[in-house]
Amino acid sequence: MRILREEYPALDAGRILSWATEGGAKALGLATGRLSPGLFADWIAVEAADVPTDELEEFLVTEEPDVRVVSVEGELLLDGRWEG
Repeated sequence: MRILREEYPALDAGRILSWATEGGAKALGLATGRLSPGLFADWIAVEAADVPTDELEEFLVTEEPDVRVVSVEGELLLDGRWEG
C-alpha cells in the first residue's frame, strides 16, 4: 500500500485500503476482506492510539504499525494487547 501511495499520491488512502483488503480477497476468490455477517472473521488490530481518526486511513497505507492482535476465522492467533 505504501508503494502505491508513493507512486500515485493523488489516490485516496481509503480506496487503497479497500483494494488491499476487499480487493485482495476478491482477486484470490476468498470470502473475506471485510467484516460482514456470514464471512470469516479475519482481522488484525494495530497500534494507532495516537493517530487522529481523520488521519487513520493515511496512516494505515503509509506506515508499518505494530500488529497487536490477529484473528483468523474468529480464532485469536496473536493477542498482544497487554504487552508493554
